[in-house]
Amino acid sequence: MLKSINDLCHIISGGTPKTTEQSYWNGNIPWISIKDFIATNRYVNSTEKSITGSGLKHSSTNLLQENDIIISAR
Repeated sequence: MLKSINDLCHIISGGTPKTTEQSYWNGNIPWISIKDFIATNRYVNSTEKSITGSGLKHSSTNLLQENDIIISAR
């Protein structure tokens, strides 16, 4: 029986907080970007950037849980 990807997982999308708004950045929420993926490791343990609660609130980004699977489609 064929299944669609929607039958197998929950798909979300999001957006980057406005980079020109300084109050959205350098907070305590890790921000994962493609730069955080290392070719030799499939797991992200730390991030280069972080966002604030305001950055989270004023963007279409989503919080992920530990062990969530991320697929980047830029």
